[in-house]
Amino acid sequence: MYPGLELHRARIDRLPVRLKAALAAACAQRQAEVYRAYVRRTEAGNSEAFDNLLNAIWDDICCPQASEQERKRWEVGADKLLKQKTKSDVYGAGAEFAILSLLYSNDTLAAGKTQDAIYSANQTFNSIHNFLTSPIGKEPQFHISQADTTAKVYAHRLSRAEDFRQKRDLLEVEQSSLRPDTISAVVGALRRRSAIEAKEFVPIIDGPHA
Repeated sequence: MYPGLELHRARIDRLPVRLKAALAAACAQRQAEVYRAYVRRTEAGNSEAFDNLLNAIWDDICCPQASEQERKRWEVGADKLLKQKTKSDVYGAGAEFAILSLLYSNDTLAAGKTQDAIYSANQTFNSIHNFLTSPIGKEPQFHISQADTTAKVYAHRLSRAEDFRQKRDLLEVEQSSLRPDTISAVVGALRRRSAIEAKEFVPIIDGPHA
């Protein structure tokens, strides 16, 4: 079982759709720098399109107004990003997890399913797992073939930091759900903070793709 939101399904169930989607979008936002690194290193993909889709989701969480057709276009746009991920790179898997998190955020906003929000959150840990078990600039910190690798990854400071962030975000949106007049402000703060936290989600090494 993953750390983070997956351990708190019942609490997420009680949230309104907007706040479930905010949790999912925050996870996608924190992975944005990984996707951007992949695009810079490989010139495959489209960082502007990724950012525009995520911003559209955030905007709709803050002020719901998108139609079902618009959300379907966002889904098509994110699927296109997956198809554009054509080059191999050490950040390739992380880029895919970021796009999947984007898709799950849109799904959460459209259908309000707790599981989709959890799936978005899980991509963060998949990305961290990939980072720690891949030779990014050096030998992997943990070897994928070892039986206890996943336990070691979840105990690593990067995973513990993300686990903390997800639990903190959940507590904050829970509190705002009790005061609906605060929801827009809380979502806005979560959006800004997760963009800042993307800078420290995992270390980014620029340079030629490998």
